[in-house]
Amino acid sequence: GEAALAYGYDFLNKEAFALGEELVEIAAKNFLEINDIERSGDAFYALAEVSARQEQWEDAFRQVVLASKSFQESKTEQKLINAIMKIAEIAAQSLISEQETKRAFAMDCFEEAIKIAQDNNLEAIETEVYLAQARTFTGIKDYESALALFQQITAFYEDLKEEEKSAFLADELSTIANSLLNEGAIDIGTSLIDLSTAIYMRLNQPINASEVYLKGCNTLLKLDKIQEGVKLALLASDILMMADELGGAINFLGDIAELLFQMNDYKNAVMCVGQIVTIYQKKENVAEQKKAIFKLVTKAKEVIQEGKIKDGEEVWEAAANFSLAIDIDFALELSLIHI
Repeated sequence: GEAALAYGYDFLNKEAFALGEELVEIAAKNFLEINDIERSGDAFYALAEVSARQEQWEDAFRQVVLASKSFQESKTEQKLINAIMKIAEIAAQSLISEQETKRAFAMDCFEEAIKIAQDNNLEAIETEVYLAQARTFTGIKDYESALALFQQITAFYEDLKEEEKSAFLADELSTIANSLLNEGAIDIGTSLIDLSTAIYMRLNQPINASEVYLKGCNTLLKLDKIQEGVKLALLASDILMMADELGGAINFLGDIAELLFQMNDYKNAVMCVGQIVTIYQKKENVAEQKKAIFKLVTKAKEVIQEGKIKDGEEVWEAAANFSLAIDIDFALELSLIHI
């Protein structure tokens, strides 16, 4: 058996598949005859790898399932884990290569991998199979199915207290989300952003959570999705305020407000300035509150000078409303400037 397996591997490595497979099959039979269950599993696993390389998906699946049974019987856990993940890999590769015809087969493969993991109390590996499935659905642009699985995986990681894997998942979700935003899949993209930030907040990593929102905001603004981008910016500032990282919130809100003024989106620009004023109010920094409001007054004058009277008046009115939160004297001062 060992000699046949060694020669079989050698022929397979040289891509002499027919002869290599024949020798490995002989080895598998010999191992079974002498009741060497683990080595028979190794032989079946090798056959599965060859079949997968040739895109003979059904044969690969059948062979790796046989390997998994041998590894379960011989109680070789790491080899069993490898077999489970090989089933998931076969599912993914078959679905990506033949989306229209292999979906049912791929789903059967994923379900079998999950069942084997469950039967052997391999909860962490079960989660990895779901993760492979979610990534596969992302690859074939079945984003709704991918989102549902990512939500399930997030819950699994939380139950298993997998903090490091949770952080990696949050980062991956942020990357996928921004790719989807660029593709125009705004709803799914923002849902993945929300999932990513929720993970970071659960891990007590508010800075990372705010960065996810800001990354999404920048992507959306470049796509001229102003309303959606500003919403993410405000969510980021809320997180930083809760984390008492007020300086960072002020800086990026100021940058976004300036960009929005340049884009003539005065309503959202004013909203960002209003958030800055609120942050300074929380810090009880009246001087900086006034400075932010005076900047808004300057912007109002510039807009009016450009002939956009109505827009300028609305910006000025917002500045006046913000001034009332300081005191009546300051509000009167602004009204005299306006007059």
